[in-house]
Amino acid sequence: DLISEQQVVDSSIVTEQIDWSSTKAFSVLGYGLVSINLKGREPNGIVSDEDYEQICDFIEKKLLEFKDPQSRENIVEKVYRGREIYKSGDINDIPDLVVVPNDKYAVRVDIGDRIVDLNNIGSLCLTGDHRSDGMYAAYHDVIENKKTCASICDIMPTILYLLGIEIPDDVDGRVLTEIIKPDFLEKNKIEFEKVNTSITEKENDLTDQQQEQIEKHLKDLGYLG
Repeated sequence: DLISEQQVVDSSIVTEQIDWSSTKAFSVLGYGLVSINLKGREPNGIVSDEDYEQICDFIEKKLLEFKDPQSRENIVEKVYRGREIYKSGDINDIPDLVVVPNDKYAVRVDIGDRIVDLNNIGSLCLTGDHRSDGMYAAYHDVIENKKTCASICDIMPTILYLLGIEIPDDVDGRVLTEIIKPDFLEKNKIEFEKVNTSITEKENDLTDQQQEQIEKHLKDLGYLG
């Protein structure tokens, strides 16, 4: 096989215990975000550029074939390439694959990134989960009383515009002009701000105390075990 189960590592394993020399794919952030252990990008990458697409295709194929052992239903609905979902930002910070389970299932980081049936989870109690479809409501004197469809990426630039703040030019979303009254749009031009996305090593260097604070905050939120 191109890749074995032992060569796919999830976030339940401590980083120091991972044999990176035998790991071709891993999930650190969880929630179905998979990265390839690519040479030149990952610190101990083993996958060459030539094998990258082949491995992504292999993982996608196996995930789409993954079935519930009891009902024989397909567990995974869709596997996206990272760039299909994340349109902007540094390509090195984007997961290579985004796994979307079918409605009955969820990908959970707190049980080792395994996909579990929400209708048969035993003692595991889930109070909620992420879904791709949701709803939003907007209320203000300048907001039209109408329905429209939007992406979650549209919320931030719309709020910035309504506050009179320049919008970063690298955002994925747009201003929801269709929900804003015409007279406000006429008087207030949509302004964009050029963003420098480069981060120097010094700017990205955190102190041990800052690192501990971030880790504690992520643990409190349930993102780290």
